[in-house]
Amino acid sequence: MNKLLFSFPIPPYDWIQSLAYWAAQNYPYVAYLNGNNHPYPAGNFGKMLFAGNTLLNPKETWETNTQTKVGIIGYDFKNKIESLQSLNQPILDLPETCFFWAELIFRLEDGLIWSNQNLADEF
Repeated sequence: MNKLLFSFPIPPYDWIQSLAYWAAQNYPYVAYLNGNNHPYPAGNFGKMLFAGNTLLNPKETWETNTQTKVGIIGYDFKNKIESLQSLNQPILDLPETCFFWAELIFRLEDGLIWSNQNLADEF
């Protein structure tokens, strides 16, 4: 993953909603991860937001390279790998899978927003 070099204090309002809204207005692909402090075997992945402009094709998804890739696998993808089905109607019309290059990365921890890019003060 790209190094996160710049940090900003987390504002005292609902910053996750504001950050997600800002990212969705500026990038076509956005993913927000929240580990909910779950004790995964390799450790909690914490709170991170990824944003990008470039969707990956299937070949690029699996190629090795140093740029950060983010993937979203929808709930109904399970129907392709096991004999399962979902009868619930989806709330949003989303693809089963979506992988993109993460151009902008935020990690939220210790009262700071860490970024892989230096952002203007007004951000």
